[in-house]
Amino acid sequence: MLLEDAHQTFPYQFKSKDLLQEALTIPATNGNYNYQRLEFLGDAVLQLLISETLYIAYPRADEGTLTLMRKLLVSGDAIYQRSARLYPQWNQLIASLNTNFQGNKKATIDIIEALIGAAWLDGGRAAAETFVSALILPEDIQALHILENAPLTNPKGALQEFAQKRFQVDPRYECRKQEGPKHKPTFTCAAIVLDKEAIATGASLKEAEANAALQLLQQLRQQDLF
Repeated sequence: MLLEDAHQTFPYQFKSKDLLQEALTIPATNGNYNYQRLEFLGDAVLQLLISETLYIAYPRADEGTLTLMRKLLVSGDAIYQRSARLYPQWNQLIASLNTNFQGNKKATIDIIEALIGAAWLDGGRAAAETFVSALILPEDIQALHILENAPLTNPKGALQEFAQKRFQVDPRYECRKQEGPKHKPTFTCAAIVLDKEAIATGASLKEAEANAALQLLQQLRQQDLF
């Protein structure tokens, strides 16, 4: 019954029931027949397909920016949140594999990547793209344009646009400290998006917030933060 449910739930119809079964088999105490090998392959396939898409979509982006863009799209958290939002039936089916499996985010992500690997083996590139294009939409690619534009003349506005388009949240700002005399204070503020933050100082609260927003955006460009 599980294989029948999977055929109805996922966007690609597998020709090989063995590959589909392997992708949906959780690791046991012994034996190598489980999703882990396919997850290894699926992760690489996902990286490849999205790398090519970004390379074509952003011809002026350098390697570091492309790497960041890819991380934002294919990180475990991004894949899990997107699948939970777009296809809750995927996660429900995966959770039904084992009574202790529900809520195991990493294992859910691994199985989704294993399904991509299984599709690649079963039907080639087009089959794998069926899964990837269902998870990562054109608007997800387009939303990353903010990372290609530099320098940032309005960092708070840029961070607002980025956070709204990518995560559907607003940035938060916290004043952590105020030092110095009243006529010449120094403010220390944090810019926060989800659980990521950057801290900067300024001669006014507005300046400190803008500097923190700029620093957070620069970190997003240069480092693997997601």
